[in-house]
Amino acid sequence: MNVDDELRRLFSDDRLELRPLPDAEHAVLTGVKRRQRRRRVAIAATGALSALAIVAGTVAVLQPEANNTVQPADTSTLTFPSTPGPTEQTSTSAESQGGTASTSNRGGVGSGSGTPPTSSNKPPTSTTTPKIFGTAQIGPTGYGALKLGMTKEAAEATGLIKPNAKAESDSGCLGYDYAGKIKPAGFYTVVISKTKGVVRIHGRGDERTPEGIGVGAPVADFDKVYTDSGTSHGAVGERVVAAPGNAAANYWFIMRNNAVSEIRLELKEQDCYK
Repeated sequence: MNVDDELRRLFSDDRLELRPLPDAEHAVLTGVKRRQRRRRVAIAATGALSALAIVAGTVAVLQPEANNTVQPADTSTLTFPSTPGPTEQTSTSAESQGGTASTSNRGGVGSGSGTPPTSSNKPPTSTTTPKIFGTAQIGPTGYGALKLGMTKEAAEATGLIKPNAKAESDSGCLGYDYAGKIKPAGFYTVVISKTKGVVRIHGRGDERTPEGIGVGAPVADFDKVYTDSGTSHGAVGERVVAAPGNAAANYWFIMRNNAVSEIRLELKEQDCYK
């Protein structure tokens, strides 16, 4: 028997036959799945470690070094310049500098010079502007170019008045309107006596007495200025007072809604109305 025959005999021996186990397929698949799970776990763990490493590196970069921390100052060694008190004010010398003021600081640390803050004893200035009623002065002798006692011809020559629709009153006086402001017949703005001249002048809504009472002024303001106001004529709510500065004239105030609505200037002695 040669070597080849001996090898064939040995390899054909039934004892060398490898028979697969009944569950060999299941065991192989189970092993494959186990290996895949382990691989996934390893990959996940590797990713988590990488993320932690990145975060740790970022924190390390952003965190300031301990040596850069600002240490609080030792307040026990701080000194402050004293604030000048009432007796430590800046001295000023103008005469010695030929009119130029010089200042020296006495309250601070060191010898430097400067201008200290100054305080003012002046009271605060009010920014509220008092309300002014009326802009055109009426009284004590006239209103603009119109004057009490002026003749008919002189009054007409001003160009300010035109005859009313009822040019002559029942008492024989002449009645006028302001040019461009026509009033109803018998309602006069300017009244002229044939013997005494202009005896009454009405304002045009912008009038104000020299005492500061004008159209729109409250009655309370009027009462403070004109303390002795009679009612010798006029309707209820109207006030007649002597015109300061003209003993021959009165002011005739028309009041509406607790305020002055019109001012008239009149001669005390006239023959046109009662």
